[in-house]
Amino acid sequence: MKIKKTLILFKTFLLVAFVITWTSCSKSDDTDESVPTPENPVAYTFCPDIHHPHMIDLGLPSGTKWACCNVGASKPEDYGGYYAWGETNEKSRYDYSTYIHCDGSYETCHDIGNDIAGTQYDAATANWGSAWVMPSLEQMNELKGKCTSKWTTENGINGIRFTASNGASIFLPAAGYRWGGVLGYAGSKGGYWSSTLYESYNSHACDLYFLSGDVYMNDYSREYGQSVRPVHGK
Repeated sequence: MKIKKTLILFKTFLLVAFVITWTSCSKSDDTDESVPTPENPVAYTFCPDIHHPHMIDLGLPSGTKWACCNVGASKPEDYGGYYAWGETNEKSRYDYSTYIHCDGSYETCHDIGNDIAGTQYDAATANWGSAWVMPSLEQMNELKGKCTSKWTTENGINGIRFTASNGASIFLPAAGYRWGGVLGYAGSKGGYWSSTLYESYNSHACDLYFLSGDVYMNDYSREYGQSVRPVHGK
């Protein structure tokens, strides 16, 4: 009889210990750093679902992870928003009369820094949060130099697909640009701002530019509305 009672007590002890352990594990899962959040995204080699944006690991030497779509887009082939360099909102007209970082002309462009990544002037950070920033000129050069590029059409949208040696890739739609109140060259040209000011002219900033299959590193006048493709800010 005494042995039977001892066995019952031992089984009860094991059951209580299991419940406590299971509850503790369940609670820790709620704050597990491996769970993807806007501040702690998981890197993929391709988009696993339709819940964009995703962080794409191209296996680049710098460790830079690129977003799968543009700021303002809901999927990779969407054009997304158009932003003057250093501005974080879209608008109906893009020229020096509306550019907030000048006094009406290219000669009067304000100094907002040589690299605006992660600052109040960063369209990626302002719209997607601190986990994302505009890519630097160096990061854009790495994308161009370490990946192959191919002019292609995705779901009816023209653009460039950059493919890395690990098989991962990102698609940049040929979204054109906005100047004045007009959208130009959509479907044939892409212009993507970097976070880097062009060193020779304060009125220009560096960008990645492509026209059909040709990809260049370029500079463009800061008041133009162009696309922004974020990178993870680490």
